[in-house]
Amino acid sequence: MRILVTTPLYPPDLGDPAPYVKELGKRLSKDHRITILAFTRYPEKIDHVRIIAISKRFALPVRIML
Repeated sequence: MRILVTTPLYPPDLGDPAPYVKELGKRLSKDHRITILAFTRYPEKIDHVRIIAISKRFALPVRIML
């Protein structure tokens, strides 16, 4: 199964959902194809997980269109 996880915070960002999303990606990647869409500049990598990083520096309408 393909799963897309979207998050406003992802490590190395600080905040409650950041470490949770990373751990979720690790665990789900054992049985599924995972893509994480994160609003961050330098995401921490996870083996067998595709991470798409969108910089927070873009204006909101631009981020939505990406």
